[in-house]
Order: sequence, then structure tokens, then C-alpha cells
Amino acid sequence: MGSMTSPLKGKRIGVTGFNARPIAWSAKLAGASVIVSDYWGDDDLSTCCDSWIAVLTPTPGVRQRQPLDMPLPVALVDNLLYLAKERQLDMVLIGSGFDDHSEAIEPLEELGLLVGCSSKEMDRARDFERLKEITKQLDILMPGRRIFELPDDITGETFEFPCVVRPTHSGGGSGIRLARSVDEILAAFPEKQETFA
Repeated sequence: MGSMTSPLKGKRIGVTGFNARPIAWSAKLAGASVIVSDYWGDDDLSTCCDSWIAVLTPTPGVRQRQPLDMPLPVALVDNLLYLAKERQLDMVLIGSGFDDHSEAIEPLEELGLLVGCSSKEMDRARDFERLKEITKQLDILMPGRRIFELPDDITGETFEFPCVVRPTHSGGGSGIRLARSVDEILAAFPEKQETFA
């Protein structure tokens, strides 16, 4: 029985995302040389890539987030391009964190490095009105979606419970809640103003 050869073996791959480690680990196991731009900068990144850069300056034992001067997806791509200056990459794989900022991956597209969905395809996948039309044409049920800017906006609205409440912009499941009453919907709103769907 012959062994399979990975198409990534010997390739120079950049990986970027909010948590890029799982993708980097898979690429490394497939035989690629991997560089990573990640948000967290966990210590074990060095075990699954050749070099890495992080948005955070990690503090052991402390879960932290830092305010940035630019949107996180832009920082992730900028960091990857900075790290890749000395290396010729064959391709870039992206992970989480780009859903609501697809324009951040455009520099990777322009360099011909991006593998996967283009920024335009990502925008189309996030166009809920278009998705609603497609699912209706295919006779597929799609959950209803309503957007509320402020807790006061839900006054007088009726809901079918349970329902899912989530920020319109989030990642990794952050802020997603199951609500069984109007009080639970109200409790899901953050203290700072944020749009919920």
C-alpha cells in the first residue's frame, strides 16, 4: 500500500486568523513550512509553525483583550505581510475573524496568495437577504431574523421562544445567547450600545 503525499508538503504557507493555531497545526502536519499571524500568541504556536507574530503580547495565566488602533482583521493581515517580507509565500489560509471585515483580505487577494473564498464571495455569504431568497427558492426553512439597535426597540415586539440572540458582529460564538423570555433578551444586550440580531 502506497502512502499519500500531501499537496502542502514543501509549500511555504501563511496562516492568519483570530485563533490561527488549528489551521497552522494541520498545515505543519501536512509538511508545509508555516508562518502565523494570530491574535492570542499562545506559547504553543512555536510547536506548530516556523515563525509567528501576535496582536497581543501574551501574559501567562491572563485572558486579555486589547483595544486596537485598527480593526483586528486588518492588524492580522498587516502582521502576516510584515512577517512574510523575508519569505516568499506560496499561499495564505485564513481562519476566523474576517467575516465582518472581508475587505481586510484584499491585500492577500491582490498578491494572489489567498486560498478559499474571495472577499466578494465572503460578502455574498453574509448577505442575509440574498440567502433568504435562495432558501425560499429551494424550499428550505431559514430562521427569522430581526435587528434591534437598543433594548427599548424590542418593546411591544412578540417573539417565539426559545430564540437565539447575538451581536450582528461577533466571532467565535462571542455574545451568542439562548433566550427563553423577553427578560433574557434584554439581559443579553451589553452595557455599551451594540446591534443585536
